[in-house]
Amino acid sequence: PPFLWIIKVDPALEGTTILTKLIDLVRHHREVMLVGSNTNYGIGVKGGGWRGGQAGADILQAAREGRLYSGDVDLVRRSYAVRSDRVVMETRLDADDGLNLLYLESLQRDALEGLFSGYEEEEESSGGVDFTTAMEIPHGIARWLYWCPLNHVAWDPTPPDEDPKTSPNATMYGTFIPWRSPRACITAGLTVASSVGVLEDDIPRFPHQSIVDRIRHPNATVWSSSNGNRRYKVTNHPSPNATADADAGNCGLYNRTDCLRMITHPKMGALRSRTPTSAGMRGVVTQEGNKPEAHIFMTEKISKDPKIRTKMWKVLGHYFAVTEEMATDANTYVREHFVAIVGDNLRGQCTKGHSCKISSKEELQRLLDLAVATEGKVGAVSMPS
Repeated sequence: PPFLWIIKVDPALEGTTILTKLIDLVRHHREVMLVGSNTNYGIGVKGGGWRGGQAGADILQAAREGRLYSGDVDLVRRSYAVRSDRVVMETRLDADDGLNLLYLESLQRDALEGLFSGYEEEEESSGGVDFTTAMEIPHGIARWLYWCPLNHVAWDPTPPDEDPKTSPNATMYGTFIPWRSPRACITAGLTVASSVGVLEDDIPRFPHQSIVDRIRHPNATVWSSSNGNRRYKVTNHPSPNATADADAGNCGLYNRTDCLRMITHPKMGALRSRTPTSAGMRGVVTQEGNKPEAHIFMTEKISKDPKIRTKMWKVLGHYFAVTEEMATDANTYVREHFVAIVGDNLRGQCTKGHSCKISSKEELQRLLDLAVATEGKVGAVSMPS
């Protein structure tokens, strides 16, 4: 297969209906590994990944302990065995996001052109290549590369305090908004790849929101203008991190900006769900009164021009396999289970394998308190201490 798709779920889900349904969805795809593990590697600030063996070893350990619920373990073994003498790509995709059907194909093609993928046949066959130590990459070839989509579509479900049947311009399927992110990488589709001969410790790991700054502007002072856009000023007195960033953000190419590729083909690379399942809760519409201007603009535009709606569903259906019926079902489910979802997200904050953001915990707790005060819908949801 062209890639392994590794889905990690909490082992505590064993014996639940949701895990059974998930197994049924993927069990006919041998390249999809459904793994019971809360240990994450690779994309982001955490060390370890497929190249170093940690990610593969975690799956093989899960298989030995009966926590590989679906997938062909032989594929994992073979991929694990050749991890040192192949170009390795790792792509992040959270459970509530999606990728354009052409996105990975575009990345793989770019990686084969931009990374070092092998040695001379006689050198390989002689057994003289030692893949356990770092090697010199040919001039003009990157040691590693990052990718992320320049454009994406965000889906906002209808806020729980808004009735989609009566509210002006509201729809039963929520709102889809196109976004362009030239100054920051979103997590959906964030990818890092390394050339043959590059060791795990030589692959820099950055938080997704600072990748652009750390790779393209390591010696710059960053500030925000009045409209919220980032601007950069190169200074003769860089920050204490500047030297380290200059080294870490240099993949070996003459133009270091090429170390980060923002994908424009396909034009819309990813689909993000801005729901209360979000770990960071940034930009999640939780009330009718806190909709961003882009949300209001898009709903009004679609209501006035039916052609935009038709074109939108053509793109979503063809490139993301999302239909209006599916979006409507998801919108209804999120609205009807809003409080339970918020409570589950709050319980998961700061636990193993999950993020820990004080701002998210405060916002989630505020939403639960508001639900109790207004409708008393909390019911059986147990509040975390």
